[in-house]
Amino acid sequence: YLLLGTWAKFDRNGNSCGIQEIPTIHYLKIPGVIALLDLGFQSVTYVDLDTVPLRIDLKPADYLISSPLSPILVGSSNFANTPIIMNGGVFIATQGARSILEAWFAARCGIKDQLGLWKSLFLHWNLKTHKNIFANYELAHAYALPQFVYALQTLRSAFPSSGCQVRTICAKIFQYTGCLLEPLTIGNITLLPTLPFTSLSGKKNIILPPLQAEFPHSAWWCHKKCPTPHLGGLRNQTQTKRLLKSTDGMSSACFSSNHQFVCPCGRLVRILQGHNFSSLLLNSKNDDTRVIAYINDAIKADNHIFQHRHHTLHRPHPAEMYSS
Repeated sequence: YLLLGTWAKFDRNGNSCGIQEIPTIHYLKIPGVIALLDLGFQSVTYVDLDTVPLRIDLKPADYLISSPLSPILVGSSNFANTPIIMNGGVFIATQGARSILEAWFAARCGIKDQLGLWKSLFLHWNLKTHKNIFANYELAHAYALPQFVYALQTLRSAFPSSGCQVRTICAKIFQYTGCLLEPLTIGNITLLPTLPFTSLSGKKNIILPPLQAEFPHSAWWCHKKCPTPHLGGLRNQTQTKRLLKSTDGMSSACFSSNHQFVCPCGRLVRILQGHNFSSLLLNSKNDDTRVIAYINDAIKADNHIFQHRHHTLHRPHPAEMYSS
């Protein structure tokens, strides 16, 4: 497809989004996905420009069976940065997916395209916010996912859902960290974890790597810090050490005092995998208290990384959220 002209500063109704920066090339992926779906592709995967495929044996269809509810959009959070609702994913050729894409493009605002994506997801779920968290990218990055987690029980009542059920270990970890242990589907949108997971469709009993992650972790796509094959791998040993260190622990308080998730999911993955967390899940029988205590102990064991005073998972009472 060909784009002519410049981005409009106003929407079709003449309203400005309130941010001075003009939308950039990040938004080109939206009409690109729509164009490919119009050409007859059954699904289209979208990722950021700083990604490369790691597993060419995997296909979009492998991730579309991660939920039994026939999702129209399957997406993943970031691996290394603080968790968000969605960064990369797969759109399925449906009218519902096209509606989300059109709402995403209509909501374009500022330099970062994810602001419009998260806003379109909130509109799709008819999810109201306690304050204008979509006023700018920084607010949305900080508060969109906590708002989603806070409203999760209400969303489960309004839409069919699967995965990460209430009162399970997955739900408790998601509540405290914003990181998923298994796929979560609300309505026809599936959010994927950033660690390997088992397909929930019942059609196949397979373990899938996360949709995206940083090197050296296995994933379908490498995002942000990736090998450079044309240079013979990673640029140098210093870069390799830096990449390994980036997943070398978990933040001491995954839910901060100002109501934000501050623990990168990649670091949570490191904690869970490094302390044989899988065996705990199998033997705990959904004992939330034991699991949270276990993770806190794992964090304390890594206290040489952190200099913070409190080394426990903490989440304020829901009444404290969005009070200002």
